Amino acid sequence: MDKHQPIRMVLATTLARWMAQRPDLDTQMKVADASGLGQTTIGRVLNGKVSATIDILEALGLAFGRDPGELIRQDSAGINYEMDRYARLPDYEKARVEAFIKHVINEQEFRSSPTPHEPSELITKVEPSVTKQITRGKTSQSHATEPSGQPATKRVRRTRK
Repeated sequence: MDKHQPIRMVLATTLARWMAQRPDLDTQMKVADASGLGQTTIGRVLNGKVSATIDILEALGLAFGRDPGELIRQDSAGINYEMDRYARLPDYEKARVEAFIKHVINEQEFRSSPTPHEPSELITKVEPSVTKQITRGKTSQSHATEPSGQPATKRVRRTRK
């Protein structure tokens, strides 16, 4: 979104996107029923004709199970998820979600970095007990064993591009 877009238009765009993603809330009437707001209010929000109050933002956020602040966030960098479903996850699952998000972001930053990375910077976690580090064409393993208890014999081959 354009960073200089009026907040009411950011709200309109975000609400329309949320509605398109949710078949159970894809019409003004469905959103009105779920939020407790009037259908005309929903229409005015979608047309950018209303200065939304905090109460309107809160009602829309609750109807969609999302953070009401996301409706007016201009960077739109929020993650598309249903807050109430995420909140019901056990803490260990929330930690997994957060770790995955960090992993994807770090991987993207690594790939888009303008400086070439040394092979020694590439560390791949294979399984909890086995970590391999690729350094200048050699593979080193620390305390790696197969499930049978025998020493691991896997090798990593480097291919030339």
